[in-house]
Amino acid sequence: MFSSSPAHWGLRPIVTVSTAIDYWLGGASKKKETKPISFGLIWFAASLLPTSLAPFAEVTNDHRMYFAFVGLAFSVVSFIAWQLQKLELKNANIGKATYYVPAALFVVIALNAFGVHQRNKVWKTEATLWYDVTVQSPANGRGLMNYGLTQMEIGNYDVANDYFQRALVYNPYYHTLFINIAILKAATGKPLEAEANFQKAIAYGPNYFEPYAFYAEFLKNNNRWNEAITISEKALAINPYSTMALNVLMKAYNQLGSWQKLIETANRALTVIPGNKDALAYLEAVSKIGFMVIPVLGKYKK
Repeated sequence: MFSSSPAHWGLRPIVTVSTAIDYWLGGASKKKETKPISFGLIWFAASLLPTSLAPFAEVTNDHRMYFAFVGLAFSVVSFIAWQLQKLELKNANIGKATYYVPAALFVVIALNAFGVHQRNKVWKTEATLWYDVTVQSPANGRGLMNYGLTQMEIGNYDVANDYFQRALVYNPYYHTLFINIAILKAATGKPLEAEANFQKAIAYGPNYFEPYAFYAEFLKNNNRWNEAITISEKALAINPYSTMALNVLMKAYNQLGSWQKLIETANRALTVIPGNKDALAYLEAVSKIGFMVIPVLGKYKK
C-alpha cells in the first residue's frame, strides 16, 4: 500500500503513468497482437491517476483500486496469450506449454491466496484495520484519530490520547478530532479541558451540527440544563434530524419542568424516528401523571 504522506504523492503518478507510456512508446501499440496489452496498461494507469495525485484519507476508498486491476488483468492475460501464440503450440513445444501454463496458474492462485490471507489479518477488526493505516500512512491524521477511537472504546485512554495528539500535527483544524479529544477528556475526569476542546470543535466546524450536539450532551451530563438547551437548538438549526440534540432537549425540559416544551420536543422526535422509546416514555409519563414526569425514564419499556 502506498503511503498517503505528501512526500510520496509525486512518485505514484510518475511510476504508474510512465510504465504505460514507456510501453506504448516502445512499440507495443504498433503491433496488432500487443494492442490489448497497451490498452490494459493505459486502463490501469488512468484509473489510478486521480487518487495518485490526491490521495483520500479514508481507508474505505481502498475499493477504488479494483477497477484499475481489471485493466491490469486484461493486459496480463493478453500478454500470456501472445506468448503462447509465439510458442506455436505444436510438436515439441506443446509438451512444455502443458506444464508451464498450469504451473503459472498455480503460482498466481497461490500468490492471491497469500495476499487474501495477509489482507484478512489487517481487516480482522476495526482496530487492526486502523492500526495498519497508521503504519502504512503515518501522516494520515484521520487514520491516527480513528485508531485512537478504537482504543478509547476499550478504555485505553492513554494510548487514545497519544494518537489523538499525533493526529493534531497533521489535522490541526479538524473539528471531529477536537470532539473526540473533548470526549476523552470528559471520560478521564477533566471537564475544563473537555469544554475547551468542544469550543474549539465549534470554532473549527461552525457549520456542522456534530460539535454542538456533542457539546450539548456534555452540558447535559454536567446538569447545565439551560446551556444544554441553547446548544441543542443550534445543532437542530443545522440538522433538524439530530436525535442526540433532541434527546438532550427532552431530558433538559423534563428536569426543568417545561412540560409543554417537553411534549412538543417528544412529538418532534417521533417525526424523526417513529417509535422513539424515549419520546414515547416521556409522553406516556406526562399523560398518566399530569405533568409530573419521572426523572429517570431510560428504564421505561413500552
